[in-house]
Amino acid sequence: MQKKIERKTLVAVNRENHTLKASRGITLIALIVTIIVLIILASITISTLTGNNSIVNMVLDAREKTEIANEKEIVARAESLTVIRTKDTEISYEIFEPALQEEAGGNNVEASDAGDVIDVLFPDTNRYYEVDKNGNITGPNEVVNDENAGDITKGGRCDGSEEKPYEICCIEDLVMLANRTNGKGNYIDEKGELKDATVVNNPFRGKNFILTRTLNFESKYSYSKPEIKWSYDSENDAYKIDETSTKTLKELITNKEGVGFVPISPITGSPYLMFQGNLDGKGYTIKNLYENRTDKQAGLFGTSNGNVIKNLKLTGNIKAPGQEIGAFVFRTADCKIYNCYNLVNINDGSNGAGFVSHVMGNITLINCYSRTNNNRGLITFDDVNGTTTIVNCYNMGTSQNLNHVNNGSWRIY
Repeated sequence: MQKKIERKTLVAVNRENHTLKASRGITLIALIVTIIVLIILASITISTLTGNNSIVNMVLDAREKTEIANEKEIVARAESLTVIRTKDTEISYEIFEPALQEEAGGNNVEASDAGDVIDVLFPDTNRYYEVDKNGNITGPNEVVNDENAGDITKGGRCDGSEEKPYEICCIEDLVMLANRTNGKGNYIDEKGELKDATVVNNPFRGKNFILTRTLNFESKYSYSKPEIKWSYDSENDAYKIDETSTKTLKELITNKEGVGFVPISPITGSPYLMFQGNLDGKGYTIKNLYENRTDKQAGLFGTSNGNVIKNLKLTGNIKAPGQEIGAFVFRTADCKIYNCYNLVNINDGSNGAGFVSHVMGNITLINCYSRTNNNRGLITFDDVNGTTTIVNCYNMGTSQNLNHVNNGSWRIY
């Protein structure tokens, strides 16, 4: 009888132990499941707060849109007040600037004359807007402070290949591209060191360049390092960084008594200095280009060969005494120009071209438009036998002709 009782007791204990173990197993599984659920919920919460479409980003985006709307409203009110006060149909900086300060209220805002537009900066947000003479407002634009200004390699990140094209992000880049191509002045290398530019045989042959934003020679926001001082070397016809100078690049290059921009690859008689790189403007504009040349050659590019220039708009004023004036290129061979617009005014004393001047070989223009105050056509002189191909192009100037002198064969579509 004693043994039977002990056996029943032992069975009961075993059952109790088994139940306890099962209970512990269920509790552990429940704990693991709970932890997993918490982790999932935490990840969802973090994603909701910090992801691309997160609540935080949505709040920041809404805040930015509200700020931009407020900034635009201030600029628009100032523009309306200027229209009321002015006797002229065009918006002038002299009347707009005080009107802007009146309408700004407690907002920190600055206005600056940028040639054919007025720049309006809100320093607290680092955004600026452009107001043209007709009162049209564009923007916002972000103030760009390029640490690699003057270095087209951008610290060695760009090598001129199709995948990593050289970048023109500011006026300093454009000027130093001219220096390196022309072998004059100085430039900043990929290590950030200042180097004297020396003559190199076609340094950019087959290399690729892109414009990363619209550049306005008259706008201080198109210069990334305005604190750096420059000088103009008249003997070598080049701008250079000069710590002994008191002038900024903008002061020098926009001075109407000076020479203005020095063309990239002016005619020197040397085929080694021709620009042979490819430039993609990416639909941006180089605005208020100014050149005051004492020789007869002027244009953004002096000479180009075997290259492509595309997706670029150009505005400004060019003065030169001779015929070789092409706003884009004044002497070229085997060049292709696509989707480009020329709105550069050329001085009345010249009979040069509005778009391209002397063609020394084959040239192709596709989807190009030119409108200047004085020109003889898209192409002024076709100097040698070659094929000139023009597709879907339009010229609007004094003569409205496509060309002036023709020695080669033409194909016009």
